[in-house]
Amino acid sequence: MSEGSGVISLYDPLNGVGALQISLAQRTRQSPVDPSEALDLAVEFAKQKGWLDVSAATQFICDGSPASYFVFVEEGDEPTFWRVWHLLDRTRVALLTYNCALGSEDVELSACEEVVESFRWQHTA
Repeated sequence: MSEGSGVISLYDPLNGVGALQISLAQRTRQSPVDPSEALDLAVEFAKQKGWLDVSAATQFICDGSPASYFVFVEEGDEPTFWRVWHLLDRTRVALLTYNCALGSEDVELSACEEVVESFRWQHTA
């Protein structure tokens, strides 16, 4: 695990094939989350990366709040497989990304899913 520039990276330096990165930010709106906001964030993230087709993005609930998830293969000399999650609550957004070489995407799938499924916001009074 390492942390730099506000990003937490989880990876196995000896046997790992990819890295799961977690970034947290304040929401620009401090209001109840609209269920479509998680999908909107997924589309905006993909556009910023130059990834045009994220039509397969799905919405789900994580820790009682809207969340989204999509996968994308970034072409190139060494194609990269990406999993991207956006998790929201009233005041914050968590962006989780996992990337690895195409062909290795299932090796650490269960570990990534466990991290996402265990995500909980610390609610303050």
